[in-house]
Amino acid sequence: MVIRMKEKAKAKVEKHKLTKTYDKKTFKSLHAKCWKLISLIVRKDGADKNGFNQCYTCGQKIKWQELQAGHYWHSKLDFDRRNLRPQCPMCNTYFSGRLAVYGTRLLRDNGEEWVHKLAHDAHTTIYKTADLIKLLPLLEEEAKKLDN
Repeated sequence: MVIRMKEKAKAKVEKHKLTKTYDKKTFKSLHAKCWKLISLIVRKDGADKNGFNQCYTCGQKIKWQELQAGHYWHSKLDFDRRNLRPQCPMCNTYFSGRLAVYGTRLLRDNGEEWVHKLAHDAHTTIYKTADLIKLLPLLEEEAKKLDN
């Protein structure tokens, strides 16, 4: 009887894994883990030996730990390095990313065709749970490389 109850409980868990609720919880958890890593990578990459990196929009040099990972396309391409740059809290939070400056600089640094491709990708890319499952170990590996 105990074995049968364990089998029923296991079957119930497996059935729950097929529901949208389970997928949403898993997606949110994976998204948070991936975001924590990509944010660390964006802020730390390019920092000098003293740990200072530059805000993409105002140019202020700040310790990488105090920077934020700013988006050009918000809530899209969250894990695409083309869309992310280190920004100071003032630019990213208080000035909502200073998107005019951000966009102008992206255009100057990368060209019009590149910016159009980024915009296209922002409107066509949708992250799914399976994408984040594949992405997580890659981000963990990249973050480890920056620690060395």
